[in-house]
Amino acid sequence: MTPDTGQEDSGDFSMTAGDFLEVYSRTEDLSSWDCVVTCFFLDTAQNVLEYIRTILGALKPGGLWINLGPLQYHFESAPEMSIELTWSEVVKAAERMGFEFEEKRVLNDLMAYAHDNLGLSRTMYRVV
Repeated sequence: MTPDTGQEDSGDFSMTAGDFLEVYSRTEDLSSWDCVVTCFFLDTAQNVLEYIRTILGALKPGGLWINLGPLQYHFESAPEMSIELTWSEVVKAAERMGFEFEEKRVLNDLMAYAHDNLGLSRTMYRVV
């Protein structure tokens, strides 16, 4: 039991500050996670293929990856090279690396990101 919730401990949870590729490519994280959840994350990659490969490597066989977010890449105007794939290209790359999709879809409703409900502006994204 966890002392603050009274709930049974259901396993490990990890959320770590730092470079994703460095943190989750460590030997102790290889094939060690039942599930990886990414939210508004894939488009932070300079090379989205490396992120997909790292997620696959961190998952146990049969593990689940849940992703939600746009593909608003952050390196598009940076001087260094970046790999920015469309959603269909991300799907094809992930499948070629070994992922099998149970569900994939673009949500019709727009999703707000980092906004203040009392403010007059907000950024909205179509997410997958």
